Amino acid sequence: MSFQKEADARANVAMDFTHGIQMTIGSALTGNASKLKEEQKMKKIIIAVLLIGMMLILASCRVGNRQVGLDTVQTFDRYKIVLDDTTIEGEVKTWRDFDDSDAVQITDTNGITYLTHYKNVLLMRGVQ
Repeated sequence: MSFQKEADARANVAMDFTHGIQMTIGSALTGNASKLKEEQKMKKIIIAVLLIGMMLILASCRVGNRQVGLDTVQTFDRYKIVLDDTTIEGEVKTWRDFDDSDAVQITDTNGITYLTHYKNVLLMRGVQ
């Protein structure tokens, strides 16, 4: 057999093999097209549910007027800060405590922020 005939025979075998693979992949894809579409739809639903869940968690980080993450809601209307002979009162816009200290930060409706120790603060709810 000549070199040219041998090369042509190998090329034909390679082409037949490639054609067979293409036919197998094509039939597998057309047979599973509905399954693939269903899987893609399910992935989209899972992603949407995860995104909605994350948004709800982030939205719950600031409920009431206490500035905390995932903690119970504690809402207060008024505050009173007593320092020696001085008393400061007002309406609470937000308040925040700190895990690593006994400090509390209160921002009133006028935009003034106070940072003091818990022993100096009285937070009230339902009091006019």
